[in-house]
Formats: sequence, structure tokens, C-alpha cells
Amino acid sequence: MMLSLAVLVPSVSRGDDKADLAKMQGDWKMSSAKALGKDAPPEFLKSKLNVTKKTFTLITTREGMERKRPIEVKIDSSKSPKQIDLIKKDGTTESHGIYKVEGKRLTLCFTRSSSPRPTKFESSEGDKNFLMIFDRAKK
Repeated sequence: MMLSLAVLVPSVSRGDDKADLAKMQGDWKMSSAKALGKDAPPEFLKSKLNVTKKTFTLITTREGMERKRPIEVKIDSSKSPKQIDLIKKDGTTESHGIYKVEGKRLTLCFTRSSSPRPTKFESSEGDKNFLMIFDRAKK
């Protein structure tokens, strides 16, 4: 399962959600990723994430071509672990998952909406989770 996270427009409703979004602002570099328990291809590890205000942009390169895809995000920082949903343009949930922001590290773990939401930040062969870890990019 290769999840394409790209432009994400967060839907923010709670005060803690706004604080988490503020922590995510700026540029991030993917440090690791796993799908179905397997490491993502080296090409995918070159991905970058830019967070500006309410827009997340994941930039991936495949066969020399840059890819971007818009998608809305809804976060709920009141849950444990904190929850994140990827919402398609038609308003349906494409994927759902969990997130955490710890200093200079952003961790996201998603699965398709037809599967149970992840409860741990891991991806194994028996689940359909996609785990991505980003480190704050150096200026």
C-alpha cells in the first residue's frame, strides 16, 4: 500500500488542534517510512513536507517527476493517540490515522478508511498501516 499524502488543508476546531498545527509549520524531510511492515523504496524517502498555515504539501519524486496532490486534513488532538483524517474533495474520508509532534519530529501513521484506525505508530505485515516519520528540515 503506497499512500500518497500531498497537499493537506487542516480542519481545525479545538484549541489544542491549533497548537499542534502551529508546531507543524515549516519544512520537513522524510527520515523513514514503512508500508505493510516493509521499508519504503529509497526514492520515496526523498519526500519533503511543507506546512504553511493550513496547507500541508508532500512533494514526492517518481521517475524524475515531481508529484503533488491536494487533500484536506481533519485533526483531533483530544484523542489518545491524536487522530488525523485525510478527506477527499467530495467530503469522504480516504484514510485515517494518528499523529504526534515531538520537538523536531512529526510522525504520521495511516490506513485506508475501510480498515480500523491505527492505535500504535507501527506498520507490520499483518496490518495495512503506512508509517511516515519526518524530521524538521535544516535551513
